[in-house]
Amino acid sequence: MARSQIRSHCNRCQGETRHRLIEQVVREYDKTDQWDNYTEWTSTYRMLECCGCGEIQMRVEYWHSSHELDEDDWDYYPPRVSRRIPDWYSRLPRDWAELMREVYGALASNSRRLAVMGARTLIDLYMAATVGNHGSFDDRLDRLVTEGFLAGKNKATLQAALEAGNAAAHRGHTPNVQDMGLVMDIVENLLHTHVLEIDAEKLKANTPPRPPRPAKTAPAPSSVTEPAEESPPTPDA
Repeated sequence: MARSQIRSHCNRCQGETRHRLIEQVVREYDKTDQWDNYTEWTSTYRMLECCGCGEIQMRVEYWHSSHELDEDDWDYYPPRVSRRIPDWYSRLPRDWAELMREVYGALASNSRRLAVMGARTLIDLYMAATVGNHGSFDDRLDRLVTEGFLAGKNKATLQAALEAGNAAAHRGHTPNVQDMGLVMDIVENLLHTHVLEIDAEKLKANTPPRPPRPAKTAPAPSSVTEPAEESPPTPDA
């Protein structure tokens, strides 16, 4: 008998895919309060296997008679990962790489406020390493531009990511999923450029230099004797 198939998010495939239902358990609950209000709710535990890559997950779906629940209220084990940490992060300085792992861990648990504050700190670490730790964020952004680390047209982009982190740290702001994705795009682009600059220096050191061109020599004098020019004939007297 073929197993049932349902669609669910897969961390390895990075999206929604078809899953085989391995096992399912439903737990039903009910309660009557002191005012004789009756409510019931269920928790449905599904063990799923991705049809594409074979990844296993458990999804817990909830239903409640007194209020509506949807997929955003479900739990996943392991948690859904909406964004995978880039492969190049391990080539960052050690403290930067450790913070990157923490940021992506916060994203995996949907802790966007923590993630955006961590992203802001990554930008701060980058600025401290490139232009120093003195002055305001605006001053250091200006120095990034004037010293050639950042294109002038990209200053406003980086400033937007910094402001999102400031809003989370000081005003309790939680970015939505789309804004969080934009912040991570900006931070990843900044740090990946830093990694590529380091890699370019290594590539330059490993590339053999072009051999010098041979010196030009003057042409040797010719050994062939030019024939003498004949005099014109003398007219007869």
